[in-house]
Amino acid sequence: MQKESNLNLWIFISVIVITFFNIIYLGNFRIGYPIFGFMTQLGKFDDFFNNFHFGRILPNPKESYMMSPFLIAFFKIVPTKFKFIQFLIFIFSSLYIYYNSLKKYKIKKIYIILFFLSYPILFSISRGNIDLLASSFLIIFIFNFLKSDLDKSLKFLLISILLKPTNLLFIFLFKFNFLIKNFKLLFIFFIVNLLCILIVSFDVIEYITNYFKMLSNYKDAYVIGGGGSLFNNSSWGFYKWYSLNISFSGNNFFEALSAPQVLPYGVYTEAIDAIKYYLNYFNKISLIFIAISIVLNYLTKNNYLKIIIITLTTILFSPISADYRLINILIIFLILINDFEMISIAKIYKYFMILVLSIVIIPKHFISFWVQSPYEFVPMTINSLINPLMLLIALIISYLFVFKEKTTKV
Repeated sequence: MQKESNLNLWIFISVIVITFFNIIYLGNFRIGYPIFGFMTQLGKFDDFFNNFHFGRILPNPKESYMMSPFLIAFFKIVPTKFKFIQFLIFIFSSLYIYYNSLKKYKIKKIYIILFFLSYPILFSISRGNIDLLASSFLIIFIFNFLKSDLDKSLKFLLISILLKPTNLLFIFLFKFNFLIKNFKLLFIFFIVNLLCILIVSFDVIEYITNYFKMLSNYKDAYVIGGGGSLFNNSSWGFYKWYSLNISFSGNNFFEALSAPQVLPYGVYTEAIDAIKYYLNYFNKISLIFIAISIVLNYLTKNNYLKIIIITLTTILFSPISADYRLINILIIFLILINDFEMISIAKIYKYFMILVLSIVIIPKHFISFWVQSPYEFVPMTINSLINPLMLLIALIISYLFVFKEKTTKV
């Protein structure tokens, strides 16, 4: 047991050492994309400070900037003075929630230190992204779920969803009967969202209409367009690159990595139609994987497997899963290392998952290339090719362990 604990510690330390090598050394010498440039160049903390502007004007049918109804209402009424003080409160309150949660769950001190030095945390701070706070509530939800304190767990999940609606898929970790029993809490959640809408506009129908127009604009700009290609860990990022640079353009793998920045003007319409076709196909495949994950979640009684499967699914099958959302992968990685002996799964699976997640949470932005977009420069890095493949392999292996668990019992 002590030998395995030491090995896990060295794995975590290695992850952090490689992370800082990539950030400081490679970033400093501008090898590939300067992955931590947000800390030293333009764009520093933009995600947080942009909320003050967009909170005043959303929902706007001409905008593609997305915020949850709760955040729109919050930034609509919060004073714009002392923005930097509010930013510091946001950062330190988020970090305190992480620290307090990790301490309560009895995570080893050395692991807590390494957790705060990890790339997903540092990247989220450098951007000032709301995922930093949303995932701090998500970690409380996960810890309480693992301890079978479901009532408390549901409360913190709903808070996380208020901030980041993409966490909604975690609701399927709860049985339907339990959710019915907690209808009052879910109704309060609904009322809070309704009040957030009413704070902005008494015309609820117009609000919802404009919000869906914003979602459509977001899809055009970030999913079909190139806005979400950099720092993306979703399987869509990989599939979009493969579809445009290989399937549509007729390149082989190595040619695809050195392809021109923009497609010829003459194929503009065909390329847009191709992206939409590939996206439609991706959505169908995503629904199949999400359905499998939900079904297997109900089949297995292993809470660790449930958390792993749903977390991997949320990252892989959202069209945009930026590096902030790797905090959720980091949480799984930390739990696997800390609870290694307690998790009743084969050791080979646990070590495989630790290895795969180690690769995922290490930034790999030092090789950059272009997605052959029909109308704009779209940079991408090797990180967005490796991570989706690693996560998909991890998800399929997790599926197989659930099947093995069920067939063994039969």
